[in-house]
Amino acid sequence: MDTEILKYVTADTANGITGVLCTIIEAHGSSPREAGTSMWVTPERIRGTVGGGGSEHEVIKKAREMLKTGDTTCIIKKNLTAEEGLACGGSIQVYLEKIGNDPELFIFGGGHVGRALAKIASFIGFRVTVWDDRADCITEDLFPTARRLCCPLEQLFLKETAASGQNNQAAYDNSPSCGIAAPQGAVPASHTVLQFHENVYCVAVTRGHRCDADVLRYLCGKKLAYIGMIGSFEKNAAVVKLLADEGIGKEYLDSIYKPIGLPIRAETPEEIAVSIAAELIAVRHHGNPALLRSGYTESRHG
Repeated sequence: MDTEILKYVTADTANGITGVLCTIIEAHGSSPREAGTSMWVTPERIRGTVGGGGSEHEVIKKAREMLKTGDTTCIIKKNLTAEEGLACGGSIQVYLEKIGNDPELFIFGGGHVGRALAKIASFIGFRVTVWDDRADCITEDLFPTARRLCCPLEQLFLKETAASGQNNQAAYDNSPSCGIAAPQGAVPASHTVLQFHENVYCVAVTRGHRCDADVLRYLCGKKLAYIGMIGSFEKNAAVVKLLADEGIGKEYLDSIYKPIGLPIRAETPEEIAVSIAAELIAVRHHGNPALLRSGYTESRHG
């Protein structure tokens, strides 16, 4: 592998960026690049080349598809013909591997539970992003291992742009919901959109049920590994009714883990975070969350 490509892979994954490493594993006959040549594809950039033409275009297209799905590996075999834009007459096989594919946890709410959960989730292998529209709630001191975003909630759900990949910085804008001017080095608010995919876990632990409802409304229709909402049975029922009255479907509302976490009678923010983390582990490793949550039928305490 080209050492320059390796530098890009190392730097990007260290900054929380997931990419696909595309490596020629076989090259026969006349081909523009030899076995071992690599290309690094992220949502925003392409580093290197595996030969150009239609074959490379197909590799890039597949890599970008993998970044949006749960696929982690793939092999593409191509004959380098004139129809492919390369009249070399040879053939190549390219191995695609997603790297940096750690599960991601999006925590909506920077309060006591969000802080405790961010620490535990980082410890058990999740890449953590936390959102709150109160800048003083998501400082680096409070969330040293998480990507921190401060902006209006709707800003997170704009059409995805070349914006992901910033790590350990807060994003600000000058809107009233943030209430603070952008400090030096902050990520622009226009660069705070989230990328949702099947390896993303979302937790709504905001400061109130209406804000939780806003989060769930925005998440509707997205393919996610997990959505959970904190709160009592009564609060959860009120949020569900509010969303159902707006026409949001029962299937989606039933898929939300509520109350969030396993029923271990957790009381403190740290205990609640443990119960949530345990549930995330069960879902991640295809356990039996329904069985583990059966205690809720025997007790109304989380």
